[in-house]
Amino acid sequence: EPNRYGLLNQDRPHVVKLFGTFQPLERFNLGVFFRVQSGRAWNAVARDNTGNGTVINYLEKAGSRRTPTWSNLDLLAAYRLPVGKSHVTLEARVLNVLNSQTVLSYNATQFNDLNVAANGSILAYTIPNPLFNTPNSYATPRRILLSALMSF
Repeated sequence: EPNRYGLLNQDRPHVVKLFGTFQPLERFNLGVFFRVQSGRAWNAVARDNTGNGTVINYLEKAGSRRTPTWSNLDLLAAYRLPVGKSHVTLEARVLNVLNSQTVLSYNATQFNDLNVAANGSILAYTIPNPLFNTPNSYATPRRILLSALMSF
């Protein structure tokens, strides 16, 4: 099966991550996280057995397609309050500040049928999957996380 040789589906040739913190006051911290990464590799597939359908037939070279490159920006603000000998840290995190809802994966199943000859060999596929090459997952939209952490 020559099509099985190629890029793995989590291949990302470029990933850049930048981290930064700033402490304008003794108990107040600001943080930033920025990431840009290449899209992941994927390829068209179809079923290739009559069982539960978990074995797939690579219809094109593994990793011959790629999802879009995407970037992500997260921000953090934290304030530490003394409580006796302990302290409570109040945090607010804004994740995906730019609200980039980039496509992270596509429906890779190109055909819905499985034609098998009497001798067990697979015949040509005939029923195209209308959802092939449509997005099926996106980057999580912007969200805010509030938390209180107690250290003692």
